[in-house]
Amino acid sequence: MKTLKGWNNSGLNLAKFLSEPCRIDEDLYNYLAEIVPPQLCIYGVIQLGEAEFRKDGIYYYMTASLVNDKYFYLGILPEITL
Repeated sequence: MKTLKGWNNSGLNLAKFLSEPCRIDEDLYNYLAEIVPPQLCIYGVIQLGEAEFRKDGIYYYMTASLVNDKYFYLGILPEITL
């Protein structure tokens, strides 16, 4: 499991620290949700508010989710639209 404390101690860029997909702790999930206003935050799924890149007109965001009291980093995924 990747943790906020582990990332802080690693000295790595967040994108390098997180492998896809991986389980993360609640503190890291909350950090991702609060670092910038999220692009999406619904049903436990969050997409960070700043796109990592744009390809063919589609924006891609760091994405995490909460499922059954477990937190996961899902990777850099296309924008989820509802």
